[in-house]
Amino acid sequence: MEFTNETLYDWRAILALNRAVIRGSGRRWRSLLLRLLGGAWALTLLVNGWAGRGKALGVAELVLGVVVLLWVVFLNYLRAWLAGVLVLKGNTQYTAHFDEEGYTLSTGGKDTRCQYGAVAAIYEDRDYVFFMLSRNQGHIFSKKGFEDFIAFLVFAQDKTGKKAIKLF
Repeated sequence: MEFTNETLYDWRAILALNRAVIRGSGRRWRSLLLRLLGGAWALTLLVNGWAGRGKALGVAELVLGVVVLLWVVFLNYLRAWLAGVLVLKGNTQYTAHFDEEGYTLSTGGKDTRCQYGAVAAIYEDRDYVFFMLSRNQGHIFSKKGFEDFIAFLVFAQDKTGKKAIKLF
């Protein structure tokens, strides 16, 4: 049995992978704690800056408070955007061909061959399925890119020996 998938690696796909890594690897509480502490620090800076009322240190605290608050709220979006710009150098269309032995990722003239044994986990969210190669690295496949996603998921679970973990 063979399957083909087309997936656009844009910031939305990378954001979904980032969330899958956090949710699937058990780092959800650590991420939440980091955000809560960052939010508390931002609020402390904002209150102290407001109390400074125009003094240089008060203005610096206000600015830093706003920066930290934006970081807390938009951290995953920032990571996804930076990965798209710095690592992928823009949006990239990937074609994946799955066969009995493994799968091949193609983008333009470059092909990467992966064996099913290298897949450490399979995560699934509303729009994507992820083949995790390690705790922090994985491949993204759009569910819409498959002709029959359910048949593919059964095939993938059989070939990898891993059960898909639903993240939604």
